[in-house]
Amino acid sequence: MRRLLTVSALFALAILTTTAIGQPPTAGDLQPKTGDKKAEKKANPTDALIASALANDPDVRMAKAKMMLAEAELAKARQTVTLRVLSLKASIENHKLAVQGAEERTDWAERMFKTGQGTQGQVLEARITLEKAKAALAQAEAELKFLTGGAGGVGLDPSNPDAVAQGLAFLMKMQAEGEDLTTTQALLALLASQRNVVKGPIPDRIRAALDKNVKLGAKGEKITFEKALEVFKKEAGLDVAVRGTYPMRPIVDPKNPGGIQNRPIEIVLEGEELPVGAWFQLFEDNAVFMTRTGMIHRRFRFYVRDYGLLITSADTAPPDAPSLTEFWKQKLPAPKPEPKSDPMPK
Repeated sequence: MRRLLTVSALFALAILTTTAIGQPPTAGDLQPKTGDKKAEKKANPTDALIASALANDPDVRMAKAKMMLAEAELAKARQTVTLRVLSLKASIENHKLAVQGAEERTDWAERMFKTGQGTQGQVLEARITLEKAKAALAQAEAELKFLTGGAGGVGLDPSNPDAVAQGLAFLMKMQAEGEDLTTTQALLALLASQRNVVKGPIPDRIRAALDKNVKLGAKGEKITFEKALEVFKKEAGLDVAVRGTYPMRPIVDPKNPGGIQNRPIEIVLEGEELPVGAWFQLFEDNAVFMTRTGMIHRRFRFYVRDYGLLITSADTAPPDAPSLTEFWKQKLPAPKPEPKSDPMPK
């Protein structure tokens, strides 16, 4: 009897438990308990204050304006570079056509001269035109390479102090001489001068003589280039061929106002002792002819060739010839040490 009551009680308890589990939760069960975190976090008023300050602060607005200006300048620079590249490409094509036409005219002039129907002057004029066209083409191609990042080995190494110093010195020299060159063209000219390193027994003899100190005379004396060249040959060993003629200066004859006399250029000495290279610079600086308006009409310079020295005007000089000053300042690479041979085994 007692066992039957126990089983009935357990059966009733199971029915009550199942019924409680199956019923939906009440409204009280959905309410959060005291001490739990809130489901949603309220907005922090400090963030709103910071956002309002950033929107109205004058420094922030000025910084945003500078960013917009920088973006506009960047777009303008890109447009300028793009137009420059397109212009250089078109210029290169035009220069190629000019070179082709100059080559054809040169061939024609040479054929006419060989057949006796043309003159040697026409041949020389055609060759000069051809050289100028080639020089213009090379300059445009080099400038395009420089503009596109130094492709093809064009460019100065900023980590090399000597290269940077040479570039600055060259630019200052060009500016002092009043040359109408852009920065890019000046750097390209510098690079071209550094590439044209003349080597050989005669250039080595010239280089050795340029560093020797020579005194040409006492203070107040006057000396011509021909007399100075004799001193260079005797005291500095500058025994090389000198092609071309040092110019003479046209002077109005006081006895004949309508006539002009060509007189040798004389240097007034200060009694100083200078290297031969510096004396050449002094004679170069006095071989400049000006127009009536004060512009440079013609400038004569000394150039180093494999056969010796060449005197000619700057506008007719060979394109691959370094000037005497450039040659004097050039530093030849140090010779590589010869490998040591192993001693013969005993």
